[in-house]
Amino acid sequence: MSVFHVHEWLTLELVDANVCAVGELIEKRDQLVVGSLTGRIWIIDPGRANDTKQQLLSCLLEEDLSAAILDIAIANFISGLEQNLIAILLPQKLVIYHLISDGEIYQLNITYEHTITAIAYNMCIGTFGGATTAQICVQDMTCSMMVFEAEHQIFHRSVNLTTALQPGPICYSPHSDSVIIASSSAILISYKYSVLATASSGKSGKKVAANWTFNLGDYPLDLEVINTSLVQPSIIILCKRTLFCLTHGGTLRFTYRLQCVATSLLVYDFTDDAYIKLCISTATHMLLFLKDTILIWAAQLLQNAIQIRLCTFSLVYRSMLVILSNSRISVSYLGTEPSLFRLPAPQTRFIDFQQRYKEFIELEALIRKKPLESTEGIIWKNPLTLNCSYDGFDSKSRAEKSSEEVPSLTLNIELLSEVRLVDVKLICSTAFHIEHKYVSFPDIGSFNYINEFNES
Repeated sequence: MSVFHVHEWLTLELVDANVCAVGELIEKRDQLVVGSLTGRIWIIDPGRANDTKQQLLSCLLEEDLSAAILDIAIANFISGLEQNLIAILLPQKLVIYHLISDGEIYQLNITYEHTITAIAYNMCIGTFGGATTAQICVQDMTCSMMVFEAEHQIFHRSVNLTTALQPGPICYSPHSDSVIIASSSAILISYKYSVLATASSGKSGKKVAANWTFNLGDYPLDLEVINTSLVQPSIIILCKRTLFCLTHGGTLRFTYRLQCVATSLLVYDFTDDAYIKLCISTATHMLLFLKDTILIWAAQLLQNAIQIRLCTFSLVYRSMLVILSNSRISVSYLGTEPSLFRLPAPQTRFIDFQQRYKEFIELEALIRKKPLESTEGIIWKNPLTLNCSYDGFDSKSRAEKSSEEVPSLTLNIELLSEVRLVDVKLICSTAFHIEHKYVSFPDIGSFNYINEFNES
């Protein structure tokens, strides 16, 4: 168990929140767009909150879309428009919203809207085929893919995934210009965008052929693609208990076995070395930070994380961690300071050492005087008194094997006690012969008398 906790900077309670996205919408800083399965959408600007007392001011907008929100993406979907737009995936719609501000009042305007024939599952964004603006690829429950650019639907392709019960994570690789899909059958498949664009939608004509496939052997949860200058372009696949890293050609680079069930993945880019930096949240309320297969940090969470995102709100609040859990979103930061109990700092005040020394002398005198006063007037009781007496030598006896007479003496022992004593033992140690060297008394009252000790 890690002693290091994730320190929360801003926390908001959002009912049934299940998906979030981070991107610049206004004022050149990141905002959070959070959606729920009940159709509620929140736009949060943590950069407005200077302290925790102003957390309620960070929510710019809350609106009901009347349909479950499945996925959210923030990007520049229209050429010539500098401001980013919000793409929201609903079960049978893909809606592009534009956030407009009128002073302190914000509202969402619909820019484009596309109808999806089947039930949508998830989506990914990318510059497919070298496009200048971001495009959207939507995957539905039948494992079909639809690509949209602004107000146009470019194509709709059905992919043959007969062994999959349902679709899985999807992402776009700009390095190979491919769409990568991981289905519930634990198979990772890569499709070239050029093949998807030129394939036929009908039963006849050119079919969609996979570029390569890879058998994961575990249920996939998330996909990420990393393309930095120092790191080899790679595909990161998070499964329930395994982490895979593949090249864009489908060759395995490394794998990492997890000790517990994973829930979400975050890959963050740093160009200071050639390692892949990633963060994994687990079902045991932990955040694991890895450098390739090396665990470099572990932090404890209050709840299980559904999604993890990285954001920056100002020059001070940089590289903050957005953690979305069940009905709760928090903006947190990591540190090496453990969350342990600390004694409060004492108040600074003037101390009169001469007065304290006089008090010390008086207390020391009372301590010395107290034992003498406590024993005055107490009548001490002697717990046990032993008296011994004898009258003289007894008649002489004769030993069995000796003709000489042996003198004998009877010793009278008297035990007196002013209090009741229990389990008293009397032991007689002598160089002479004695009949009873050991006598035990289970209970002694005020008087006990014995004369059984005969010495010779």
